[in-house]
This record gives sequence, C-alpha cells and structure tokens, in this order.
Amino acid sequence: IGHGEPLILRRVVFKGGETGSYSKAYLNDAPISVRLLNQIGDMLVEIHGQFENHGLMNPQTHQTILDAFAGSEKEIQETKTSFQNWKKAQRERIQLEEDLQKAQEDYDYLSHTVKELEEMNPQPQEEEILAEKRKLLMSAEKNIGTLREAYEALTSQNKITDSLKRAQDSLLCAGDDSLAPLVDEISKAWDSVSDVSDRIYQIMQNFENPQVELEATEERLFALRGLARKHRCLVSELSEIYEKMKQKCDTIENSDEILKAKKAEEDQAKKVYADCAKALYEKRKKASQQIEDAVHKELVPLRLESARFEVALERLPEELWRESGNHTTIFQVAMNPGASPSPIHKTASGGELARLMLALKVVLAQLNPVPVMVFDEIDTGISGATSSAVGERLKRLGETVQVLVVTHSPQVASNGHQHLFIQKESDRETTTTTVFGLSDVQREREVARLLSGDEITESALKAARELLQGN
Repeated sequence: IGHGEPLILRRVVFKGGETGSYSKAYLNDAPISVRLLNQIGDMLVEIHGQFENHGLMNPQTHQTILDAFAGSEKEIQETKTSFQNWKKAQRERIQLEEDLQKAQEDYDYLSHTVKELEEMNPQPQEEEILAEKRKLLMSAEKNIGTLREAYEALTSQNKITDSLKRAQDSLLCAGDDSLAPLVDEISKAWDSVSDVSDRIYQIMQNFENPQVELEATEERLFALRGLARKHRCLVSELSEIYEKMKQKCDTIENSDEILKAKKAEEDQAKKVYADCAKALYEKRKKASQQIEDAVHKELVPLRLESARFEVALERLPEELWRESGNHTTIFQVAMNPGASPSPIHKTASGGELARLMLALKVVLAQLNPVPVMVFDEIDTGISGATSSAVGERLKRLGETVQVLVVTHSPQVASNGHQHLFIQKESDRETTTTTVFGLSDVQREREVARLLSGDEITESALKAARELLQGN
C-alpha cells in the first residue's frame, strides 16, 4: 500500500451451521487476521462513549501523552542514556564480583602456576631456536672428528696458505705486469682458505663438548614442551598465559581497591541517572499542572465543575526504575466532591466520564495520533446549555481530527459540519440499516424533529434554523 492510498477495512460475518457463525477480515480485499484488523483499527479510529473508551483509558499511554504535551524529548533521551550507562556499570560490577569470587577460589593454583612460569621464563621463538640447536648438536658429535682433521690439514706445518704465499711472492718478483691478475687470484684463494679455516675452528669451539650441551638443550626444550602440554597450549603461548595468570593474581591481591573503584563508578552512573530522572520529573510535573488547569476550564461549561482531574506522578522503588524514569504517570479523576481520585480506567463509565474524556481530548487534541474519533451518544443525560457546550467542544475537536458523533441532541447535531441520518428497517426476516447524507433543508427538518418529536412544528423549524445558523 503506497503512501496516501486509501485503506478499506472490511469484516464479513457468516451465518454458520452447527459450529456457529464465523467471520473473515480484509484490508483492501486482501485477507488478514481479525487481530491485525483490530490493531489497524485502533491506530485509525478511537471510540468514546458511555461504555467504550480506548487510548486515554489505557494507563500505558498516559506517560507518552504527558511527554508529548511537555515536549520533554531532550530529558527523555538523557534519562534513557544515563539509565543504560548505570545498568552497564552495574553489570560490570556484578561480573567483577563473580570473577573475583571464582578467582579467589583458584588463587593457590594461580600463584603456583605463575611461580612455575616465572622460573621457566619462556622466551619468544625459544622452541624453534632450541630445536635447531639440538639438531646441530646431534650431528656435531659425529662430525667433530672430520672438522678437526680438516682444520689440521689447512693449518699444519705445510699449510696451504704458506704455499699460496710463496707462489704469490714468486709472481711478484717477476716484475711482469701481465702476471698481476694471477697475483690477485692467488690473493683471493689465500683469503678464502683463511676464512674457511677460521669458520671450522669456530664450529669446533662451539661444540667443544657437544654431548653436555645436547643434554642441557634437550632438558630445556622438553621442559618447555611439557609445560605447554600441561596448559594445553603451544610453547609460544606460554608467555601469554603467564601474563594473564599474573594479571589475575594481581587483581585478586588488589581486589578490594579494584572493586571499590568499580562500585564508585556504578554509584556515579546511578547519580547521573537520578539527576536526569529528577529533571524529567520536574518537566512532567510542570506539564501536569498545565493539563489539569486546562481540563478544569473545559469541565465548567460541561456541568462537571465538581469533577477533579489529576495527573499523578508516583515514585517507583529502585528495583523498578527504568529508561523512562523513576516514576509512573497515571491520569486520575474524582467525579464527586470529597471523593478521592482514582485511575481513569478504574472509574465507572457513564455520561459524566464521557464528557470528562471529551474535555481531556479537547485539551490534548494536537497530540492525538488517531485521525478519526467516534463519540457514541456522549450527550446522554444532559440538555440545554450543557448540550451546547458539548457540541461546541466536539466542533473544536473536529478542526484537528475527523470526528463522528452519534447523537439525539439537537444542540450537538447543529454543531456538525455534515449531518448523516441513520435509518433502520425490518421486514421480519431481515433488518437493514441505511446511512445517507442530508441536504440543508433535510438537516433543518431533522434538527427540528429532535427538538419537537415526531410532529414538526413551525416554531421547532424556526428554532432549528437559529441553531444551525448560530453554528
């Protein structure tokens, strides 16, 4: 359904057999559930009468209506945000207490593990380094003799470097520049042999006693791997485990201070919420007084000067504080002098309550999200000036929303912008209800009939004409 397109709600009731009657609901001829039909209907139409009232009779709507009247969007958002921050701090404090309690139970194990890891002191990439060294050491014992023999061959009495030096000196003594490249090649060879002999010597020095070093290396490597298996992790992760367990131990040892700081953070968040809720309360309190005064002014012409309408703001216990504030909003009414106000939804229905609701609707007309309002015989039990006051207020309400009024009062009917006549006919088998619009002349006669009864007199027509012209 596009924006601006008409909505046609329809419910068809079928006469059933043994199982009784049943019905089907439609939205623009598409089948929908009866529940959805009711939900859409409540959004589009609000019914008011002696025995029906939706919207304002629901206490869950009262705070929303009051906030809309007060224009408290800023205070509502601040209260909501501060409430969320407070609850977040509260959850963190509770979680910290649980973690500390559990950690305290494991403290002996944690401290022993931390000490064990500190003594082992695993280093980054140590496993790879030890594994490579172990590999070299395992081959070193086998190769040490070969290395020693090679070294002695390079550095013995008739070592190669001496022979190369003599060859180089001979070429230099020849004094022939064409032999210079050969001298350079011999020099390079001499450097290479010297370098190789030095490297062989260094290797021999490193593995002077390879068996002892191999045992020490394997002991360290196997100890690290055993510790990793114990903690079900890689050797490279041991240092990370140590840091986490050390942090837990430090937390336990300083738990009083840490918990105290977290509790202070929670208390501060709670104070911020309480301040925001107080500001919202004051905003609502001021708006409540304005609504009460405005409704009272409307009640006097409706002959309800003894009735008293109140907006009650009641504090909630801390465990019931919420995002919308730490208090509730209830519309209350006392219909008789000396009576204690009671919530509107618990007040006995009747013509007086219907008129009070009309007064409230007039005051809150700009805030009403429902585009159509139906008043069913709201004028029952009143006459004269009171009926005129009711009609006048219904007309004012009709300037902001669509108002449909079912009435037998000429004073109320004369205030309408359009007059629809409802007629019921029966032939003993079927009953038909017809609704049709009245022309100006027909409307004048119908108002006159309401004034005088079935026999329409000239004086009644004159009075009807005056009523219609006056409105």
